[in-house]
Amino acid sequence: MLESAQVCLLLLSLIITIYIALDRVREDKIISIVLSITLFGILLREIDIEDFNVPMWVVAIGSGVGRTLLLSIMLAPVLLFMIVKYQQYYDLVKKYFLSQVGLSLVLSFCLLLIGSMFEHEYLLSRTLIEESFELIAYGLFFRAVFIMSQSEIKV
Repeated sequence: MLESAQVCLLLLSLIITIYIALDRVREDKIISIVLSITLFGILLREIDIEDFNVPMWVVAIGSGVGRTLLLSIMLAPVLLFMIVKYQQYYDLVKKYFLSQVGLSLVLSFCLLLIGSMFEHEYLLSRTLIEESFELIAYGLFFRAVFIMSQSEIKV
């Protein structure tokens, strides 16, 4: 149940970030592209592709080392572009991390770290605790994306 809610939040967030990234007039769309790739990776982690009736090559690309390689191939050109245009994007990234969007993303990351600590603990309700932290974290991620969709942060 919690995992289904997580996937729904992640999917909604991904759709919004892709929509923002396709907006030609926004100056902050590079952030949406990075967040879209991140969300895609998190979705691949949350969905057990092995459980679906898909070809083996899809399973190989969508899980484990294949997923890591795929995300690296997707993220590397974007980060390289940002490095090349360092002067243009430094202030934008700084403003994002100092905004409500950045605060939500940082809190989301912290909750994911806390939740992951329960993954290997031998507590009676460790799965419930871990999944609850993840759901709240993805809710904060959605909050960040929703705020981002409402207004563009300009340098």
